[in-house]
Amino acid sequence: MVTVGYDPIMAPEVAARAGIAPVTLEELWARSDYITLHTPRTPETANLICAASLARCKTGVRIVNVARGGLLHYGDVLEALQTGRLAGVGIDVYHTEPFPDPARDPFLSHPHVIATPHVAGVTHVSYANMGRLTAANVQRVLSGQRPLGAVNGDAVAAAAEKRKN
Repeated sequence: MVTVGYDPIMAPEVAARAGIAPVTLEELWARSDYITLHTPRTPETANLICAASLARCKTGVRIVNVARGGLLHYGDVLEALQTGRLAGVGIDVYHTEPFPDPARDPFLSHPHVIATPHVAGVTHVSYANMGRLTAANVQRVLSGQRPLGAVNGDAVAAAAEKRKN
């Protein structure tokens, strides 16, 4: 498998260290068999997966959105599922929370959509651990150290350094 990725902030050398071949968004649409979304919802990313972007994808692409609700245009994605352009969708974030009723939603009830509630880490133990890690990371950052557990730490540090210059 070749992992490609589009990130307007991440420096190419940081992506390479993570085993990611940086590509443009157009290349990502054209090359990918699976597209996973890991982006905030902003005015630029709202409805990122829509008729226009899906038209640029390979037929049979699969999409996984575990980032934010609102990145998929449900109507366009449903149409792509019905025509076979899109082979499947995995989703655990929604336009509205809490989790919508799949029985009343043609997108969520489609047989090629796997929809789960966005609650995997919601336990008393996970909240306590997150609180401890947050406090430890505040101390680390204030003392000039890098935070622990930051998956995109290299990218964020490189972007911050670029802004300084």
